[in-house]
Amino acid sequence: MKPLLGKTRGRIWELDALRGIAVIAMLFDHFTFDLAELRYYFADWYAAGGFMRALEQFGTAFQNSALRFWGHYIFVAVFLLLVGISCTFSRSNVVRALQVLCCGLAVTVVTRFLVTIGFLDVPIVWGILQLIGFGILLYAAVAAVWDNRYFMLAAGAAFILAGILIRWYDVPAAPAIPDGLTRWEEIVWFIKNDAADVLWGLKYYGADHFGILPCAGVVLVGGYIGKTFYPERRSLLPELDGGWNRPFRWVGRHAIVFYLAHQPITLGLVLLIGLASGLTLAL
Repeated sequence: MKPLLGKTRGRIWELDALRGIAVIAMLFDHFTFDLAELRYYFADWYAAGGFMRALEQFGTAFQNSALRFWGHYIFVAVFLLLVGISCTFSRSNVVRALQVLCCGLAVTVVTRFLVTIGFLDVPIVWGILQLIGFGILLYAAVAAVWDNRYFMLAAGAAFILAGILIRWYDVPAAPAIPDGLTRWEEIVWFIKNDAADVLWGLKYYGADHFGILPCAGVVLVGGYIGKTFYPERRSLLPELDGGWNRPFRWVGRHAIVFYLAHQPITLGLVLLIGLASGLTLAL
């Protein structure tokens, strides 16, 4: 059977499938976040019926649940480990990193525009794409110093330990940018006061934020896993491969497309549901 999109020859099915599962989990998480924010999207939310309010309550309940709290960390960790494993297969990690960073820059520009028109509160400055791009560059740098799996593991463990020591899960938010500044002055102010702390993970900024500490270390640990368990670039579980995993593999092979496109689609779906229920957008 021909692949749904692109070439699949030579790919390791369990890595694509795991990546696809992580992406689907992200889609569900962001969809429930949009549901939890329903009341802010419509000017006449007070007139919302039972169905819309039930959707909002479902989204809120999931976003505040222990399942979401721990699931978020687990699936992000899996995704970053897969990034590191993939680094061991790539012929040019620097090129890959620059491509991902360009996508991350596009996300920053778009979200900054949405802040300007009042659709978002804060832009995405150092989200998952920026972190992945940096993580791939970091892998390339560590491998250039000494392309040894144990050295890779030690470097990754050092980044993770540093993240634990700074309590990455409980760092303070970056202070709000002062009012009255021009757009350029806001950028300069942020770079001078908060940018370094936000990138390293000493402060968080925005809803989608992944600091270098400890997240980049997880990518390096993934590099160790790739060097240790996939030196021949072959599946460890060939007997389990089959048609059952095709949807997950397809999503996993196009993870960055899903990331870039999913939020307008999921938000648009939520808004359409509200409009179909007779509500009016808050413009």
